[in-house]
Amino acid sequence: MNDAMTHHDGIGNEGSAARDPQKTRSGVVRTRRRAVGADQAGSSSDRLTAVVHELRNLVDGSLRWVTIAARDLPKASEHPGDESLESELERTRRQLETVRMALVQMNEIVRTSAGSGLSIGSPALGGSARVTLGEALDHAVDVVRPRASSLGIELSLTIDERAGPRSAGPTYTVMLNALHNAIDAVETRIARARASKASAGPGRGLVSARLGWIERGGIARVVLEVLDDGIGAPELDDPGEVFDPGFSEREGGHGIGLALCRQIVIELGGRIELTNRTDGPGAVLRAVFPAPAVVEMDQN
Repeated sequence: MNDAMTHHDGIGNEGSAARDPQKTRSGVVRTRRRAVGADQAGSSSDRLTAVVHELRNLVDGSLRWVTIAARDLPKASEHPGDESLESELERTRRQLETVRMALVQMNEIVRTSAGSGLSIGSPALGGSARVTLGEALDHAVDVVRPRASSLGIELSLTIDERAGPRSAGPTYTVMLNALHNAIDAVETRIARARASKASAGPGRGLVSARLGWIERGGIARVVLEVLDDGIGAPELDDPGEVFDPGFSEREGGHGIGLALCRQIVIELGGRIELTNRTDGPGAVLRAVFPAPAVVEMDQN
């Protein structure tokens, strides 16, 4: 796919915030939010400021409680010889650390965006430069694991050793959105199968996250792929439309996630696409961008 496929401004001339129903070639009705008119921009900005303020309070409070919970966990040394308890405590600590890191990422994005006036998704909001692509993708997979497990969806992770040590920058947002969308697609496929009585048993699915590496013309690029065996990519005349702000085929969706992903990838000098898989059912979201610098690890 060439870069032009995903370079859309996504802004229409309509002055209404109503949802515009459209029908795909397959007959599935989708909805799309029209762009907010100029006369509504001020009130929208005020509302966004208020939302950001409340988010900061919620994230900060949640982060404090997670830290307290981790601190108050009993120590294995207080119960010598109890291996099952030691294993359970270690598992709980890992789960709390996963939640804590997610809250830290959220807090950094909200704090920096509110303080700088930058749009959420700007590479300037990438958080700590010390986080590697491998660490970021591994953490994103851990964040969605509970939801995936509850749906019977297996998660797999593959990281190229050349891409893993590179700086994650703002790509964590892309990873997390891609994983959630992939799980949504598999969940929809399972629900449709049950509704048609094609499958009466528990649903099963697979979502694969991959960090790859390509070199062409002396330029190294990272390839981020998230593959699923769900319902496949939307049937559109312009495949890049899925990245337009407001586009969503999910009931109650706001069409923000993929638009945000595109903004981040393009600002990194890359390209992004969502297509059907050629090796079976489902879709693949693929982002390709210039290889960031290697993260220098602290010797301590």
